[in-house]
Amino acid sequence: MKYLPSVEQSLRIITWTFVLTIIYHLAIIFQFIPFEFVWGGRLTSEKEMYQFESVSLLLNIVFLVLSMTLLRKKEMRKKTVVKVIFYLFAVLFLMNTAGNMVAISDFEKYIFTPVTLIVALLCLRIAVGDKGQSTSS
Repeated sequence: MKYLPSVEQSLRIITWTFVLTIIYHLAIIFQFIPFEFVWGGRLTSEKEMYQFESVSLLLNIVFLVLSMTLLRKKEMRKKTVVKVIFYLFAVLFLMNTAGNMVAISDFEKYIFTPVTLIVALLCLRIAVGDKGQSTSS
């Protein structure tokens, strides 16, 4: 592959993706968007939606804060713990991609499968780091 985004570019893309995802989940919670478009289309009640969407929102906020922190504090990117976290994020988003592929909702299947796959690959890119980066704990 000739072009690979830098860690900086990957973080910027992920940051904006999380911002948009948080807005999307808020639109679900406030019922501007039907909850059938999340969690594989398998939620059966508003109560379930609030429980699951609260988890989604919290995780996305954590992802957003971490990515924004790494955009500002470049020295943190080299830390082994940060790299491990992003490897784990990559696995989490790959599992999410697999779940989206079998979603009942076509919207989730065809829109969010590629989004979560791209986020997984960007997390992997961040975990690997830029050329010449050394790791420290």
